[in-house]
Amino acid sequence: MKKLFIILISMAMFVFFSPFANAQSSTCAANATVVPTMTISKLADVNFGQILSTTSGAVDLKPTGTGSTNVGTSAAAGEFQITGGLGASVSVTYDASVTLNGPSSNTMTLNTELAGLSTSTQGSATAFTGSPETITLDGTSGDYYIWVGGSLGSLSSQATGTYTGTFNISVAYN
Repeated sequence: MKKLFIILISMAMFVFFSPFANAQSSTCAANATVVPTMTISKLADVNFGQILSTTSGAVDLKPTGTGSTNVGTSAAAGEFQITGGLGASVSVTYDASVTLNGPSSNTMTLNTELAGLSTSTQGSATAFTGSPETITLDGTSGDYYIWVGGSLGSLSSQATGTYTGTFNISVAYN
């Protein structure tokens, strides 16, 4: 009886522990990249200048600083500076259009155009193709500059007065 008991215990242990005899293990690397906080700062607002209410044709402010049509003498593209990790890939999301509110509930629509470059040379900036846009921060400074312009369309039948609106832009590491 004692032999039978030992045999049964031995078999039970063999059956119970045999799967662990073939156990395997492996490892994987754990990595983390710590990047600096990214900031975006407005350097200038979008300014179409003073435009005559009788202006015929589209009012178009180019973000690259050249080729604008029917804008006032003080017209200038808006400008933002992004600062973050050196050579980092960044996603830029922005409003494709902005409603400008004027006197007596009159409105105009600004259809935005953006251009950007890793240096502050506006005339060399490359046009964005749409939101979201993927950019690369400068590998030495971590900077990137964005200029904002756009089109107001024709001003025919537009009430005179000051029109204002808010353009939204955000950035995030990819």
